[in-house]
Formats: sequence, C-alpha cells, structure tokens
Amino acid sequence: MKKLYRMSAIFMLAIFLSISVYAEDFHHGPHGKAQKEGCMGMHREKMVKELGLTQEQQEKLKEHKQSTMGQMKELREKVKEKRNELKVELEKKELNRSKIDSIVAELKGLNGKKIEHRVEKILFMRELLTDEQYEKFIEKAKEFEKKGHGWKKHKKHGKKRFEEE
Repeated sequence: MKKLYRMSAIFMLAIFLSISVYAEDFHHGPHGKAQKEGCMGMHREKMVKELGLTQEQQEKLKEHKQSTMGQMKELREKVKEKRNELKVELEKKELNRSKIDSIVAELKGLNGKKIEHRVEKILFMRELLTDEQYEKFIEKAKEFEKKGHGWKKHKKHGKKRFEEE
C-alpha cells in the first residue's frame, strides 16, 4: 500500500513538472521570444512617455537591462534544464532518492536567485525613479496586470488551457 501511494505521488509530481514546462512554452507563444520582445518594447515605449523619464533615466534603465539580461537568460535555462533532469529521474523505473533530492535542492537555489533578481530590479527602479514616477509606475503595473498581462494571469491561463484539453 505504501509503495502504491509513493508511486502515485511520484507520478503526480512528474505530471506537475510536465505541466510546468508546457505552461512555460505556452507563455512564449507560437512566435517565440521575438513576439514577446516586440510587445514588451511597445509597452516600454508607452511607459517611458507616461512616466516622463529623462534621457539619463532611460540610459540607466537600458544599461541595467543589458547587464542583467544575460544572467536571467542563463538562470532560466538552468531552471529548465534541472526541471527536465528531475522529470527524467522521476520517470525512471529505479528511483535514486538522493539524486532527486539533489536536483530539488538545486532548483530551490535557482528559484531563490530568481527572487533575488526580481527584488534587485524593484530596488533599482525605486532608486532610478522619482517618488511621483514610481507611484505612477506601480499604478500602470496594476492596470497592466488587470488587463491580463501579469505573471499570475499567464500562469492561471496556461493551467486553465491545459485542464481543458
């Protein structure tokens, strides 16, 4: 009975991880990152105008983005690689618990780094923008999320779409 429960739990975890990878691919759309970047570029230009960023602020923002973009790309690739590695381990007939635990620990560390990066980005924006600009930025971000463009909306939509299939 314990073995059946354990195998069911492992099977459910494997399915969950598969869904996560699927949802991540779904988020990028059929045209990949180029489509996403084009869309984000339009929003960025609109945001620059609405916030009234100075040329100096725009340059600092661009420099910050360029300096962190490579790190985030590498981090996302590592997370994807580790998720796939975990999926493979969980699908094996003979489970290696220490290997699985090791991969899970690495995923926790990588996700922690993603959180740190997000906090650093917020702190950078707080330092870059005036109080008035930051308030306007927060207001626009909330509007953007209400329209269905926020992280939570995409995650929910991807999950909902998978459940309907």
